Amino acid sequence: MILLIMIWAIWGAAMDWRYIRQGGVKPSRNDKLYVMFAIGLCAALMIFAGFYLNASAEAEAHVAELFLVLIFGLWEFGRWRTRLKNPLPKA
Repeated sequence: MILLIMIWAIWGAAMDWRYIRQGGVKPSRNDKLYVMFAIGLCAALMIFAGFYLNASAEAEAHVAELFLVLIFGLWEFGRWRTRLKNPLPKA
């Protein structure tokens, strides 16, 4: 499942790159701040798990992979919705 989300998100990033390059809507400052907040929250949860719950390095790596793929997938899902709401004008 994680692999499918990652493949879909990479494809979405390529389409988003093309969309922005052709004059589409760029991500807002707030969108970028929300993603940074989500990454920071995930990092804080991992630090908590590592120090206070004595999680193994392998478990931490799996959680990091899950968090990063989900955040990337959700970001690209939001960008996909932006592309649907704001299509490029036809030439």
